[in-house]
Amino acid sequence: MREGLESLFALEPTKVKILLPGQNVGRYVAADQLAKGDWFQVEGGEIVPADGKVMEGKATVDESSLTGEALPVAKAPGDDLRSGAKLIQGFLKVKTEKVGEDSTLGNS
Repeated sequence: MREGLESLFALEPTKVKILLPGQNVGRYVAADQLAKGDWFQVEGGEIVPADGKVMEGKATVDESSLTGEALPVAKAPGDDLRSGAKLIQGFLKVKTEKVGEDSTLGNS
């Protein structure tokens, strides 16, 4: 049981690249500063910090730790993205819908 919890906590990122309105370049902040409605960017190798809706970009995502599905999933604008998923390749700009305890990772 403890091993499972440690694996789950390892999915929780400590920082996020937040995108400010009107700016195309983001800056890294502590993940707990992310709020509903904020935009953030995730790139290959990063863990998704919050639940949200893909607004821009295309990526391949590993959701196996959340769903048990072994095959990577393609994500594009309009798709939902859940915290704890890992981007394998590509990049996504995401509008935050759920953070902290309300997110997929927070509910685990």
